[in-house]
Amino acid sequence: SDPTDERPLYLFEKDIFRKCPEMEAEYTLPPQFDEDLMSALGRDARPDYRWLIVGPKLSGSSFHVDPNCNFAWNATLQGRKKWVFYPPGVQPPGVDGGVSLPEWFAENYGEEHEGSEHRLEC
Repeated sequence: SDPTDERPLYLFEKDIFRKCPEMEAEYTLPPQFDEDLMSALGRDARPDYRWLIVGPKLSGSSFHVDPNCNFAWNATLQGRKKWVFYPPGVQPPGVDGGVSLPEWFAENYGEEHEGSEHRLEC
C-alpha cells in the first residue's frame, strides 16, 4: 500500500472459510454470541455473515448502516481500528461531501465540531 494514498483499498472476503477451510478450525465464536438468530433463516436465505476484512493504515469503511440490518462482532488481528457512532437521526458532519476517511477525521472530528456531543466512539 502507498502510504500517501488517501483512499487505500479495504478488502472484503465473504467466502474465506470455503476457500480456506483450515482457517475455520481456528475460528471460535465468543460465548456472548452463542445464540445465532440468523440461523433460523436457513443456509439459502441467510445473508453473508462471516468475513475476513483486510486493510492498511488509514483504510476503512465509510459511514453506513449495515445493509442487512445485522449486528456483528469484530476482532482486530494487528494494528488499531477506530469506530465512530452517531445515533439514528443524527447525520455525522461532513459525510455528504465525498471526502476520504483521513479527510473526514481531519475536517470533522474533534470536540469543537458540530454533532460531537452525540458521537460515541471506541
